[in-house]
Amino acid sequence: MAIATLVKSIQDIMGKDVGVDGDAQRIGQLVWLLFLKILDDKEQEWELTLDDYQSPEDRHLFNDIYEKILADLQSAGNAGEYYTPRAVTQFIVDILDPKLGESLLDPACGTGGFLTCAIEHLNKQVKTPDDRLAIEATVRGVEKKPLPHLLAMTNMMLHGIDVPTNVRRDNTLSRPLRDYKPSERVDAILTNPP
Repeated sequence: MAIATLVKSIQDIMGKDVGVDGDAQRIGQLVWLLFLKILDDKEQEWELTLDDYQSPEDRHLFNDIYEKILADLQSAGNAGEYYTPRAVTQFIVDILDPKLGESLLDPACGTGGFLTCAIEHLNKQVKTPDDRLAIEATVRGVEKKPLPHLLAMTNMMLHGIDVPTNVRRDNTLSRPLRDYKPSERVDAILTNPP
């Protein structure tokens, strides 16, 4: 595939995202993608050629880095957005004490703080690979804004949900309660509504 065709394909895909605001933002994102790909390739090379090289991006450390970024966002407090402190999300999850197999929803999930706490809580109950799949199938979120939705998707992947299709970009309040079907019911709602 020619480079021009590849770049055009990527731009077409990115153009479908309403959260991306024009060519300038797409170019910035493409540059970051290239940088991260190059860094990843270099790390693979270093792991093979340097005896004592150890990557700093293991999943646990990356979770810590990501939590720090989210904490910085919390203290920014702009545009009426509110990032629920980790202690509060943990307290709510502990009080609700969700069980494996119960369906959970955060209808205004933001960056996914309640969902990740719920996943960590449910992980303690996992005994089989099917239990792990049950978590992926039953933990759901909805977020209206593009950036928090992207952060929530990333947060889910960092917490073992490899394909976070149950975290949708939508507005929960766009439908009246009476329009929800019985199949859309959940066992518990964990949220801090806007």
